[in-house]
Amino acid sequence: MTNSTGPVVAVVVPLDEQTNDDKFDLTSHKTARRNVKLIVVFAVIVTITVIFAVVLGLTIRDKGEDEKHPPVYPIITNDSYRLPTDVTPINYNITLQVFLGVSVAFTEDQPTFHFNGSVEITFRCETSTAFLLLHQHMGKLQVAQVSDVRLADAAAAGTESSVVRVVDRQLFPVHDMIGFYLDDYLVPGHEYTFTLEFWSTPQTTPSLSGLYPSSYVDSNGTERYIAVTQMAATLAREVFPCWDESHFRATFQLTVVHDENTIALSNTEIALQRRQ
Repeated sequence: MTNSTGPVVAVVVPLDEQTNDDKFDLTSHKTARRNVKLIVVFAVIVTITVIFAVVLGLTIRDKGEDEKHPPVYPIITNDSYRLPTDVTPINYNITLQVFLGVSVAFTEDQPTFHFNGSVEITFRCETSTAFLLLHQHMGKLQVAQVSDVRLADAAAAGTESSVVRVVDRQLFPVHDMIGFYLDDYLVPGHEYTFTLEFWSTPQTTPSLSGLYPSSYVDSNGTERYIAVTQMAATLAREVFPCWDESHFRATFQLTVVHDENTIALSNTEIALQRRQ
């Protein structure tokens, strides 16, 4: 017999109900760790993508900088009477060697008078261009050689290409013009220089323009032969290639090479005389 003061109640709790909170905590930790791993992997992928994009962008930019587009040249037509204003001449340094001959008589076979020379032209680029157009008289002058175009201003020599190559030339006889095609564009605001070598073409008829032969009789009655110049208006192109329009103002230095039995006269002060 058992004595009892009240009912005895036994409560049985299942095992899975006893550990439910512990299982929830364990699952939460696993989920958190998984999320951290996903975030790390995503960050790594983003970093690699950004690095790849930067490297690819630099490669494309460098490639684009290395591959320059060829220059675009103007089209000169028979209506192109005036020179473009892309460049402005600053100075002409001219050397002329005159062969006066023994007379001013012209023959079909052997004109006695002729000359050759060179001109170093310094000019300023006003508008970006890869084409130089200037005057050259087609009937009296021929350009033999042309140098590459070089930077004349020392301040820009370290910032831009110092040499621009002349890749071709073209004559425009209708307007007494000669054009030079460059392999790259000139930079506005910079000064450049290039040199042209030329000679006079044989003349079978006398002329009173450009650099031409003439004669006079001295006080003793002896005929003397001279070479004189007439370069007013549009006649300078008969002596050397130039921008032969009145609004193209420039300074000049002139060297005359002549026979020792002749003299050279000028309307300006002679800076130097020497015998070669």
